[in-house]
Amino acid sequence: MEPMQKLPAYYFFLLFATASMNLQAKQSAAEARLEAFNNEFTEVGDAENCINPRRIRNIQIIDKQHILFRLSSRDYVVNKLPRTCWGLRRGAGLIYSPVAMRLCSVDTVRIFDNMSSRAFQLGPVCGLGKFTPVRRRNEDQENLAAAIEPLDTEVEN
Repeated sequence: MEPMQKLPAYYFFLLFATASMNLQAKQSAAEARLEAFNNEFTEVGDAENCINPRRIRNIQIIDKQHILFRLSSRDYVVNKLPRTCWGLRRGAGLIYSPVAMRLCSVDTVRIFDNMSSRAFQLGPVCGLGKFTPVRRRNEDQENLAAAIEPLDTEVEN
């Protein structure tokens, strides 16, 4: 058996620095996605405890604490989880089991990794928060422009 070679101290520093830079890059990407979401969407109502899961058309994970549910072409709700969910990331899947045909803030979601080499790998269970209605900011501007346009054409001197 060969004796274990000692690695120079700077190797450990390089490994630590590389791991730290990777973590910072992932955090920066998540922060950028949340900022992009905040720039694109605006709240349009009070938070609700439940939504009808039959209305869910698409689910987009923003970061480890925010999930965007598209309910229709114009209706969205964002769910801010009460705690960080460490398995929640873009590309991960969600499994939820609504009680009484309602998905509520007392329910949980199970994360699964559908991008692994296996069929899928189950991850953590995370509690949901309240569902806040949001709308794309550009839709509000388009609606405002459409509402103002007819007024411009009707004005006569």
